[in-house]
Amino acid sequence: MHISGYSIKKHITVITCVQIFIVLITVLYTTISSIYTNYNETTNLYFQSAEKMLVSIHEYVSSLEKATLFPSQLYTSNNDSYLGKTLLEGGIHNNFRFYSYVDQNSKSVLAAANVGFISVYDKFGNGVACQSEKDYQILDADTSAHWYVQSLRHKTGRTILIPSEDFEGSGLNKFDHQFLCLSRTIIDINNTFKTVGICVAGIDKDNIIADFSTYRMAPNQKFAIYKNGGLLLKSIDTDISNLSPPEYSGVSDVISEQSRKIDFSTHSVYNNIASRDGYSIIIETPLKDIIGNSVKFIPFYLVLVNLALLLLVILCTYTLNHIMTAVRHFTDSCDSFVLGQSVKKDSRVQSYPLEVQKMFLSFNQMSIRINHLMDELLNKQKQKQELETQLLRTQINPHFLYNTLEIMHLKAYSSKDYDVSAIAELLGKNLQYGLRNTTKTIFLKEELCQLDHYLAILSYQYDQRIQVHKFIDETLLGQKIIKLVFQPIIENSVIHGIVSSTQILNIEIMGFAKEHEMVIQISDDGAGMDTETLDKLNRDIDDPDSQAIGLRNICRRIILIYGHSFRPVIKSKKHIGTTITLRFPLQGEQNYDQYSAY
Repeated sequence: MHISGYSIKKHITVITCVQIFIVLITVLYTTISSIYTNYNETTNLYFQSAEKMLVSIHEYVSSLEKATLFPSQLYTSNNDSYLGKTLLEGGIHNNFRFYSYVDQNSKSVLAAANVGFISVYDKFGNGVACQSEKDYQILDADTSAHWYVQSLRHKTGRTILIPSEDFEGSGLNKFDHQFLCLSRTIIDINNTFKTVGICVAGIDKDNIIADFSTYRMAPNQKFAIYKNGGLLLKSIDTDISNLSPPEYSGVSDVISEQSRKIDFSTHSVYNNIASRDGYSIIIETPLKDIIGNSVKFIPFYLVLVNLALLLLVILCTYTLNHIMTAVRHFTDSCDSFVLGQSVKKDSRVQSYPLEVQKMFLSFNQMSIRINHLMDELLNKQKQKQELETQLLRTQINPHFLYNTLEIMHLKAYSSKDYDVSAIAELLGKNLQYGLRNTTKTIFLKEELCQLDHYLAILSYQYDQRIQVHKFIDETLLGQKIIKLVFQPIIENSVIHGIVSSTQILNIEIMGFAKEHEMVIQISDDGAGMDTETLDKLNRDIDDPDSQAIGLRNICRRIILIYGHSFRPVIKSKKHIGTTITLRFPLQGEQNYDQYSAY
């Protein structure tokens, strides 16, 4: 026989591969998720450091603004016109008194404002620079420098921020391109209200970068600071010209707006903050610094995953081999099964998985049931053969008795003894009915006709004292039932139900369909039985040596033909009556026109 279907081995192998694939996908997803989560968390920290840096820049610029107010403050506090008057009268070239005057009065400002230097220039580029704990230095500025020209254009004393990259031509080379500066024009407010010079204060950008190192959250993090879109100061080494300075949109009322961008060409992430006052900052963080904390554990994690996958493969292989060994053993047991022999116990079964042990246990129980069913089938066949032999043996005497009854019928009729003649004729028909058809089942309508013959015989003895009422669904008359099922039951009702010579016995025969069954109920209002008698009757019916021949014959025939589930049910109560319920399986519509006598 060709065997087709699926293989457990192949399915387990496929399942193992799917599990490995799922594990790898899970590892990949977990790693990416961890990196992404770490990226979000760290970049949020970067925004915080950028906010701190902006606050620090505000403080630096505020210090520069205070420092550049020094000439006006000096004049106002002392009511001294020397500074403004000297600048107004002309150049301060080689005016050492002026240099000393500025240096002396700027020392306290330098200490309080925490700035790198303060310088004062006249309108001709002559100037003096003062630093804390250092002597003043004479300056000769380039009057064409962009910051110098822009500073002199302001007539109101407003400040100008000078980016470190733009601060050049100051007269002192070490200041150029090294300081973030702020300039303010000096106004002669005592006399002419004219611009007479420039005051410049600066902070070393290295100090600002060092200050940023205390805020940064990554070792290689750098920054660029803007004011109104213009670059003030940057520590970023790479070209950031392709990056647009962050701009405050003003859409919401927030003080600052944040944005983030990944540039794969520089392998960096840029965190941008634009504040409402025009300041903005870009924080550059290399990707390796961001994902470094996430990926440093990945090799160890991968080793654990590979070990887990290897263990999974080993366990699946071991389980598969164990199952296949059990399956081969089970197949051998099935092939070696012999009907009528018990299955031998095998110690190897104890080492198999619980499910396989249950399978072997079920197989052993099934073998026992098969042997039991075969024994029962053989016993039924033996009983059937005995019944057929007994039937053949008993058919001879009834045939002789039928011929004798026919002679009695003719003799009584010729002697004009019509009652005896009728009884002999009915009895003959009754015997002929039992001998005529040897099939197991007949139509319900035919069985009811036979019952009428038997009731006619009883009427000669009991006259009208036996009243039989039939309530049969006409659609059931074509259904098949076993032969001679009513007569023994009616006979028992008459013999055991009538206890006095004047008693009238009512018998009801009801027939109806219920689900897939035909139900026949035969009830009488005779003497009935108590519980003890009823229990004894039920035991006698199942006892082969019982004297209850009629009822036992009916029950045994029904069980043999239809199964034990169709066993008749007997209910009875003392002085109330007895009901016997018979059930037969419903069949298709049958042709019973030949029995239209009913």
